[in-house]
Amino acid sequence: MMRNLKKHRLVIGLIFCLILLPGSGLWAGSANLSWGEPTTNVDETPLTDLFGYKIYYGTTSGTYSYNIDIGNVTSYEVTDLTDGTIYYFAVTAYDTSGNESGYSGEVSKTLPLPSSPPVADPGGPYTGIEGQALTFNGSASSDPDGIISLYEWDVNNDGIYDYSSSSPTGSHIYAQQGIYTVALRVTDNFDKTDVATATVTVSDTAPAAGFTGSPTSGAAPLAVNFTNTSTGYDLLLTYAWDFDNNGTTDSTLPNPSYVYGSEGTYSVKLTVTDSDGSATSFASTNYVTVRNDNKTIGCSEGGVVECIERLDGGSDGNNLVNKKPKLNLGFKFRVTVTDTTGVPPRYVRLFMSQRSNPSEGDFYYYDMLCSGDYTSGASCTYATKLGPAAVHKYYFESSMSDGTTLRYPVAGYITGPATYLLSGYNLVGLPRDIGMSSLTSNTAFGTSLAYRWDAEAEYYSAITASETVRTGEGYFIYRQTNYLPELAAYAEIQDETFTYGLRHGWNIISNPYSGNVALSDVKVRKGEDTPVTWTQAASTGWLTNAIYFLNGKDWGNTYGFESAPSAQIVPWVGYWIYLNASDDTYYLVITRPENRR
Repeated sequence: MMRNLKKHRLVIGLIFCLILLPGSGLWAGSANLSWGEPTTNVDETPLTDLFGYKIYYGTTSGTYSYNIDIGNVTSYEVTDLTDGTIYYFAVTAYDTSGNESGYSGEVSKTLPLPSSPPVADPGGPYTGIEGQALTFNGSASSDPDGIISLYEWDVNNDGIYDYSSSSPTGSHIYAQQGIYTVALRVTDNFDKTDVATATVTVSDTAPAAGFTGSPTSGAAPLAVNFTNTSTGYDLLLTYAWDFDNNGTTDSTLPNPSYVYGSEGTYSVKLTVTDSDGSATSFASTNYVTVRNDNKTIGCSEGGVVECIERLDGGSDGNNLVNKKPKLNLGFKFRVTVTDTTGVPPRYVRLFMSQRSNPSEGDFYYYDMLCSGDYTSGASCTYATKLGPAAVHKYYFESSMSDGTTLRYPVAGYITGPATYLLSGYNLVGLPRDIGMSSLTSNTAFGTSLAYRWDAEAEYYSAITASETVRTGEGYFIYRQTNYLPELAAYAEIQDETFTYGLRHGWNIISNPYSGNVALSDVKVRKGEDTPVTWTQAASTGWLTNAIYFLNGKDWGNTYGFESAPSAQIVPWVGYWIYLNASDDTYYLVITRPENRR
């Protein structure tokens, strides 16, 4: 309660409450006061001539050393107060005649001492490795009279803080080696900050060299395929191979092959260099062992194409007879295998593919028939016809009695004869896994004139956009290119068997695989019964034991035929077969020939 206010010699009392407000007055050096405006005198008569207020304050309760006339306002901020001191405040009111009331109720405020800034300590110095996470720790930072609420890291001291968190630790990956300055800025609960720096030394990540090779032992000439297993951070990597550790770089390829031609034990060294010049070497001592045991495979046939001859005596470079293409030609592949021990090899095989850039899984193999004395050289042969593929690639392999594997050529492949399509019309097939692809005749066969045989209607129908090419079916096409397209984008069929539905009467079929299939290995299935061999099906009269092939217009447009057991279904060639049975649905079941999978 304020003292009585006198007016016209009358004692008039004023009633109001003094409040210490939060806000700016909470900060050191000032105090905010507020009160309600009085409306009545002590005797409850209306107060009509209020003119202003005075604030009284001091450092002792009830004793006020200072006062301020603030006019007619009901809140005021008292400033220029001393930090670390308790102040006591009271307010009086006065009227237009200068009469002043007694003091209001007293309030007090303790002004805190000024806050000290935090102290940043970024830790360190730090060491790390390029490309690997490095953790910073600012937990040694402190604040004498508060708490640190924010840690900010500038990883290269460029003034831009890259990470901020309430945690004192941070992590960063430096991309390259070098010396860096990291800055830590800390902020406390009074918004005061401090910055300190530390040195970061980031070292280089050297590449790691490594390799494997296969095979690492065998008879000369021994071809070893090396696989690089090196790793590095600063790409790209470069390679220097020294296959006999004589100090000379023999190859700079990532995954090279090397032929060791002489007997001996060889150490191999690989040096790997990264993009910033760091190099690491890996050497394997006595890694390759080469023996000279006179086990060889090769050929001395001196025709146009290595290791092959035409059975009619013509040029082995193509299938032309008097400059006219002929598909009914036999080719014999031949190699000579020598082993001075005289022991026959485990096998000698011909591997063939019809791809320009084959992988190992694209090759089908055929066991070759060998005759003669192995001590001086046995002759191993395989005879077959060749379809009009875009390309033929092949090589030979022999597994010797001691487990040594010989290959000819030692690396790479031999490109076989050019086999042209017949002049005029041809019977062809497509040994590729085309899946759901809708291939037109131009894409599949390089011609716009291509037809399928409708066995039920007994007539030819053109291949159309709605009736596209299918694997396993044979087609009647008119030659508009020399060879059938390679269709390299389409893989080999991986299924172990391929089933093709037949109709009563004539059917045109083809080999769905890129390897020869013996007709005697083909099976025939009646309905859902267990398949029987081609020979059994022929003997029961289901079909005729013959496959018919077209000779072409240069040879009178006649047909030839072959029968089991000697007949083979050659890739890329179409064949007529005749189904006698009509009592059920019949299917051809063709088993996948052996290939290098």
